[in-house]
Amino acid sequence: MTNSILNRLNQPKHLVRCLLAGLTLLTITTTGTAAKKRTAPIRIAKKDPGASSASNTDLKPALKLSRASLDSLGKSSSYQATLSKKIRVGNRLTSQTMHIKLREKPFSVYLRFAKPHTGREVLYVDGKNDNHLLAHEDGLKSLAGTFSFLPTSREAMEGNRYPITKIGMKKMIEIVIKQWTTEAKAGQTEVKYYNNAKLGSVECRVIETIPKKRTSTSKFAKTRVYIEKARNLPIRVEQYGFATKKKDLKSGSLPLIEEYTYSDIKMKRDFKDIVFSTKNSNYRF
Repeated sequence: MTNSILNRLNQPKHLVRCLLAGLTLLTITTTGTAAKKRTAPIRIAKKDPGASSASNTDLKPALKLSRASLDSLGKSSSYQATLSKKIRVGNRLTSQTMHIKLREKPFSVYLRFAKPHTGREVLYVDGKNDNHLLAHEDGLKSLAGTFSFLPTSREAMEGNRYPITKIGMKKMIEIVIKQWTTEAKAGQTEVKYYNNAKLGSVECRVIETIPKKRTSTSKFAKTRVYIEKARNLPIRVEQYGFATKKKDLKSGSLPLIEEYTYSDIKMKRDFKDIVFSTKNSNYRF
């Protein structure tokens, strides 16, 4: 199937990269200044009784809460949701919003972009289509046909931090758990717990971690994890980089590196194979 798709395509590589830029983990470009002015939809009470002391360096409760959230995901292997992403590529902050359908076994993903690239569809199924992802545009751009690439190829990864095989709430929280497990060994990370936070109108617990010192293993200057109270689901992760500009060092402002938010989540018992098939009459592959 993949060979037939590739054989009927005769598109310049730069066009392919443009069509797939920002494909996976978000492309409206904003400047660094605009990024700093954004208002995160988090509300934390100044006198939140669930907030810990800034001197707390015990990551064990954070790991326990995160693993419990991971376990909650395990109770249902499939879901659909709206996925919003912000990722810094160089000095640019790119953002995307898309609808996602995901099944863990076999790992399967269907994406339909809302903005930008409205109507773009992406499909990936582990073990199918030669383990390639399939993607096509909407409107006049659809005349270019369906593109097929390995998830880790240069074209699919351009402008992204992770391949499509790392998408989803499960992978998102697993990456943070791995990060915190490493940081816990050093015991040099400040931790705050906010039990009465809100993400929009959704009640959440928020865990915030800040390394006291930057080391060779420090990937981020600040991490925030949002766990929905009602279902104990990990619905958002924010990762901030270290300040490098003089004005940022003076103000304490940190550049957002990546942000993933899952909303309107509907957990499913399972999805049928047709949901992740090019033969689905609702798709345009």
